[in-house]
Amino acid sequence: MRNKKLYNIALAATMTTAAVVAIAPAQADAAKSFSDLTPANVHYDNVMNLVERGVITGYPDGTFKPNQSISRAHAAKIIAKALGLDTKNVKNPNFKDIPTNYAYYGEIAALANAGIINGYPDGTFKPNATLTRGQMAKIIARAFELTGNANNLPFKDIANSEYKEYIAALYANKVTTGTTPTTYSPVNPVTRGQLASFVVRAEEAKGTVVETVAEIKDGKLVTKNGTFEITGELAKVFNANNAAALKDAKVELIVEDLQAAKVASLGNVVAARTGKVVGIKALTLVAPNTSFNAGGYPIPNVSITAGGVQVENLVVDELTVADDLQVTLKSVEVKELKVSEGTKLTLDPNSKIEKLVLPDGKKPSDVIANYDQVKDNIKETVDESGNTVEETPAPVPGGGGGGGGGSQAVLPQIGKFKSISDSKIEFTLDSDKTFSEVITLLGNTSSIQLASELKAFINNNSSEIGATFDEIDSITVKRGSDNIIAEYKKNDDINSISKLSKLIEDVIVHVKERVAYWNLESKNVSEYAATLALGLTVEIKFNNDSTPSKFNIHLQ
Repeated sequence: MRNKKLYNIALAATMTTAAVVAIAPAQADAAKSFSDLTPANVHYDNVMNLVERGVITGYPDGTFKPNQSISRAHAAKIIAKALGLDTKNVKNPNFKDIPTNYAYYGEIAALANAGIINGYPDGTFKPNATLTRGQMAKIIARAFELTGNANNLPFKDIANSEYKEYIAALYANKVTTGTTPTTYSPVNPVTRGQLASFVVRAEEAKGTVVETVAEIKDGKLVTKNGTFEITGELAKVFNANNAAALKDAKVELIVEDLQAAKVASLGNVVAARTGKVVGIKALTLVAPNTSFNAGGYPIPNVSITAGGVQVENLVVDELTVADDLQVTLKSVEVKELKVSEGTKLTLDPNSKIEKLVLPDGKKPSDVIANYDQVKDNIKETVDESGNTVEETPAPVPGGGGGGGGGSQAVLPQIGKFKSISDSKIEFTLDSDKTFSEVITLLGNTSSIQLASELKAFINNNSSEIGATFDEIDSITVKRGSDNIIAEYKKNDDINSISKLSKLIEDVIVHVKERVAYWNLESKNVSEYAATLALGLTVEIKFNNDSTPSKFNIHLQ
């Protein structure tokens, strides 16, 4: 049997206020029916369309109030939801009257970031002010990218209106016909029913719809609002293999022959959409611990808002990853990759990034777990203000042992690898550190980074260890013969780094518990290392072996 060895996994791893109520209708009951809205209402189909999609809601008393004027804040919420905008990872537009804890801060900021809305000259947004028809025309035209000829309008009351070009866009695309054949009434308030109709008509005029994926069935895309045919290359995206990753995903579709047939739903008659999907404008993945393979199909905008996601063969203009997520990218081509605070990415050697946009104060290695291995694949790195960001190497105390994390590697700061034999792994700890300091160091480091360092160490020392990381089928950390502390099992369908990071997290929790049990927080690690490691073993099963190899952990 070949010599099988492994690095020390055990330690190396190791408001909603009264003001909100005034502008926000509460959720309607589950039946989604309203006592003051019948099929005879001109806005009924469009309201129910948005209700079924979760874009708009009613009041606790069972009414919708279609004729009630709508505030600027609530209109922002509806339009942001209709567009499927990311309302969490936003940049503060700094409106004086919209604090970050405001109920609709995310929606207002998302629309401002997209250039769809702006405030007043005094720096305010005036969220409680009534939205006028002129303001609404500007927002809808910008949101759905509609244009029109301002010289061919029948309306006599908009000649001097600052919103004339936007009103023209709505008229040209049959989003509005005016309040009369010759008037538009730009200063009149917009009602809740009118806004629903404006949004749905604008979607249809644009030829795009924002949908929530329910399933892929019989070669068709089934959403929460309709069923669409999948044409040509789109089968690379919408297929059974991607069904789990696409569950509840938000997708902006380019649709031909878009229709809304009336069908019965939850006791009501609603409009169910049908059509042929001929393109994708945007996609937001929300299902955690899934794998998505785009098959090389180009998607202009993709957002990831769930952890443990692996994305393969994606060609994208803008890829955004939300806060505190662990994501793996394989064979992707990205023009601009935007990451948020706490994000940790792993790239494979076949991925290419033209521009990496980091949170302010972060370095590439803070975000890319295996940065040293893929840094040549990233053409440009900037912060949120567009300033160039360079990786700034710093000396690593402790030395020895490798670790794969470059100059910022954490493992060498804990101690250094000493030797491996057929049944023993020896690791010398830094005698200058207390257990509390080691635990703090580990706790302040992403487990993804630690997992990447460990994986890199194994691969860099594969000749001595006897295997590369990919040749390891499972790793089990035990205390005694039966007490399993943590376990890693290879699964080709799930990101190996994410699974290894879970093992590391479990080991660190165990170490903390042992340190607390023995009251070792203030003790030097080298002095009590043997006590901590007593009975600690690692069992490693290699791909071609039927039984695992067992190693005792020796800490000095």
